Formats: sequence, structure tokens, C-alpha cells
Amino acid sequence: MTGSDVCGAMMDTVILLHLHRDHSYGVIGISVELRTMEAIYIDTYSGQDDIQNRTGELFAMAYRNALALDVLGSLGAHWWFNKHEPEVSWSLFSIVALAPAPSVLLLHEHMPMLQAALVAYSLFVLTLFTSIAAYRVSPFHPLAQYPGPIPCKLSQIWNVYIMWGGKQHEYRTMLHDVYGPIVRIGPNELSMVDKDLLPFILGPQGMPKGPLNADSRLTPASEQQKESYSLIGCRNPVRHAQLRKAWNKAFAVSPMKDYEDLMMLRAVQLMERLEQFCRERPDGVGRVDLAKWISFFSFDFMGDLIFGGGFELMRDDDKEGHWHGMETAIFAPAMCQHVPWFSPILRVLPFAGAPMRAFAQFALHYSKVRAATEVKRKDLFYHITEATLSDSDSGISAYPLILSNAVLAITAASDTTASVLSNIMYYLMSNPEAYAKLREEVDDAFPLSDASPINTERFAKMPFLSGVV
Repeated sequence: MTGSDVCGAMMDTVILLHLHRDHSYGVIGISVELRTMEAIYIDTYSGQDDIQNRTGELFAMAYRNALALDVLGSLGAHWWFNKHEPEVSWSLFSIVALAPAPSVLLLHEHMPMLQAALVAYSLFVLTLFTSIAAYRVSPFHPLAQYPGPIPCKLSQIWNVYIMWGGKQHEYRTMLHDVYGPIVRIGPNELSMVDKDLLPFILGPQGMPKGPLNADSRLTPASEQQKESYSLIGCRNPVRHAQLRKAWNKAFAVSPMKDYEDLMMLRAVQLMERLEQFCRERPDGVGRVDLAKWISFFSFDFMGDLIFGGGFELMRDDDKEGHWHGMETAIFAPAMCQHVPWFSPILRVLPFAGAPMRAFAQFALHYSKVRAATEVKRKDLFYHITEATLSDSDSGISAYPLILSNAVLAITAASDTTASVLSNIMYYLMSNPEAYAKLREEVDDAFPLSDASPINTERFAKMPFLSGVV
């Protein structure tokens, strides 16, 4: 070995001093080790690999712990929701929003906050929905014994989709044809066509009302009274029975006589308008949207029956958009009958809830007008007020009672009535034999030669008319 080789070897060699301390005797020992630079480099790289491996193991452990905590939180939330069935509120949203927070904090030690939140909340929601779906189609669900399609068992969103298309009645009929008289049409909902079960569901001692009725409020919350007089929104059986007595009295024989005069005036007006269309045509055949004119007729009659008049759609058309506003406003609540928890949210949405708020203001305005107007003829709210407010309550305003039932009275007296009459006319015109038979029965009961006012007592002796209705 030459001198240059020796010098090169010495330059590549490093002296390492190791200090050793004996904790028992306090002695420090020194040892000397000659290491080449290549060996030091190898040890350095090995140490870095160990650190990286250890860091990766710590991250994987923290990641698994965070995700496991997230999954347990989702399952716990599902168990709590299923047991308590809380109403939709800001408190509920706060609980759901805070549930994945511990997982976010654990993940944040190894990744940015935004990424940690995205991972934690995505897993939380995915696990929650998976758990709900698995439970609803599992044999552990209380309604698992009843048959029905999988989409209906999973979510009511499927029923919203069906109803949006306007064919819910056909879909339900098809389900009963396939699955029988009792069909599971929702996660927690059954459809029954067995008439023997109706008294146990809708009878006086039947089932209580569901959340749909409580969440279907359209009138502003600021106008809601401490003591509600809403018949359709009352879920307390005792209170509902009290309110129902007043409505029963309002539709007894004597009050119905008061309503007949209003009905006859509007029926004559409808016939005159239809005859006018025929006279204006050269061929004497009028072509009209009959469903529209039946709706105008029912809306005008509703105004007479509830608010003492004020609407003249058959005379002036729907210039102020009252009828169109009602039809638009009740569409969204019809969708929400399958997801009643969404109704409070829908009412505050800027665009989707606008028609509902406008219709509520319409009902609010005419309720105030009716409450402040001196009664000139006995309408619906006259009889309901008389039956509800006792003599000792004579000083109490009728406004809370009118407002609580305004939306129910408007839709029942106009939209529901118009729908029934329009369907009757459609099926009569689609079945000429039935139309001819009904016309013969009407002509026999009310001959054209008889110019006296229509006696509604004769309706009881018209079985085919009752069958058609």
C-alpha cells in the first residue's frame, strides 16, 4: 500500500467517541470506534427510513382511530334518532354537525383542517345512511313482515318522485295488485285497502294523527295563538274531539239550509256563463276548460261560505291570481306529506317557499277582514264560532278560530270540491251510458216543467247520483 492509499483511507475514516455512563456507580466510560464514511451514510439512511416508517405507523394508527370513532358516532346517532325520533330543529342540526368533530381533530394532526373535515364528515354521512338503509330492509325492522318494493322501504324520497309525476294513485293500485291488501309503501308507512281495518285507523278510537298534520301549517308563526283552534292540525285526541263537535254542528241540517242559498246562486251563475259561451259560438257549441270553470265556481262559493263573499272569478276571471296562488301553494305541501320533517325547512326557503308564504298572507288578510266584519248572513264561521265560543267567552275575538281553520276551509271548500266535480264530469263524459242514466234520474227528480226552487231533500231519493258522487 502506497502513502497516498494510506492518506485516502484515513480521509474516509472517522473516529467516533461513545460515552457510556453507569447509572449505578456514576462512572463515565469512553470507547473509540473507527468507522468509514460509507458505513455512517448507510446508518444515517437506515435511521431516516426507521423514522419514516414509525411516522407512517403513527399516522395509520391515528387515521384508523379517527375513522373508527367516526363510524361509532354515526351508529350511535342512528340509534339515538331511531329511539327518540327528534323533530327537525337547529338543535338537531347542531348535534349532527358536532358529532364528527372529535374525528376531525384527530385527523387534523396529520392533515390540513379542510381535508380532515371532508374525510370525517363524508364517512359520517356515508356510514349513517348505510346503517339506516341496512336497518330498513333488515328483518329487525318492525314492519319487515309486510311486503313492498325495496325503494319504498329505503326512503320516502321515492314516493315524492312518484307523486311529482302525478300518478301516485295508479302506482298505489299497482302495488296492491302485486303485494295484496297491506303494502309497505314507506320505511314506516303502510297502505291498506281492507275496509274492515278503517274503523281501527280513522274511527273515533282509531290511531292518532301523524306529524304531517302538525307540520302542514301555512300561516305565519307570529300569528299562531297559544290555544290553537286548528281542526286538521290538532294531534291531541281530546282537543280534536272538542273542535270536531263545532264542525259537526256547523254542518248539521239547519246550517246546511243557510249554505244552500249560497250554492244555488253560484250554480245558476255557472250555468249562465257556460250558456253564454255557447251563444257566442256560431255553431252554438261552446268549447271551454270545464275543470277551470268548476274551480272558479268552487272558489267563488268558498268565498261566500267562509268569508261572506268577496271573490268573483266566474265574473272577472282570476285577475288577482287567488286561485292560481292557491294551486301553486298547495303543491309543495302535497310533496312534503311524504317527508313532513322538510315542511319547516321548505317554508323558509327563498324561492320554493314563496308561494306558500303568499297564500298564507292571503288567508291571513281575509281572516282579519272576516273577523272584523259584522255578520250579515250565517256562513260557516258564524256557526263554528257560535258552537265553539261559549257564552262566558263572548268577549273573545273570533279571529284566532277563523285564522286557525282558514287554510283548511279554503282548500276543502274550493280545491277539493273542484277536484271531485271535475273528475265526476270527466268520467260521465267518458261513459255515455252512465251519463244518460244519471240525466234520466235528474230529470225525473227535477222536471224542466217544475219552476220551483230545487229541493235538496230529493237528493236522498237519487241512488245513482249518490253512487256517482
